[in-house]
Amino acid sequence: MMPRSRSARPLASFAAIFNTAGEVLLVRLSYDQGQWALPGGNIDPGESPADAVVREVREETGLEAAVEDLYAVYWRRDIDGTQFGFRCRVTGGVLTPDGREILEARYFPLDALPRPISTGTIARVNDARGQGPVAVKVFEGIEYLR
Repeated sequence: MMPRSRSARPLASFAAIFNTAGEVLLVRLSYDQGQWALPGGNIDPGESPADAVVREVREETGLEAAVEDLYAVYWRRDIDGTQFGFRCRVTGGVLTPDGREILEARYFPLDALPRPISTGTIARVNDARGQGPVAVKVFEGIEYLR
């Protein structure tokens, strides 16, 4: 039997963080058309999805976060990648975007999400608002809304 090779498929984790007013934390990227997105990013080799999301929140926003629960697993056909959505809460730190990868970071009301934003980010935010079982979804691709 042939040994299994490690997958080159991208793995990523994203954090849905809501403040006491029910607004969601979004970051404006310096790439991907400057879109607004949930904080998060690629999972490093040997790192768990939950550890990755805590690290990414710290690196991108300056905030310390704790994972509350996994709310969704997404597979994006266009990049053949898996993404994990976690609801997180802030446990410390000061909201300070890194200035390289992240240009801005702030909270937005759910009925006034900024543009540009991807349809994938809107879906992740909406899924995070639910309290049901973990959603498992396939995205055929995403669009950038302006």
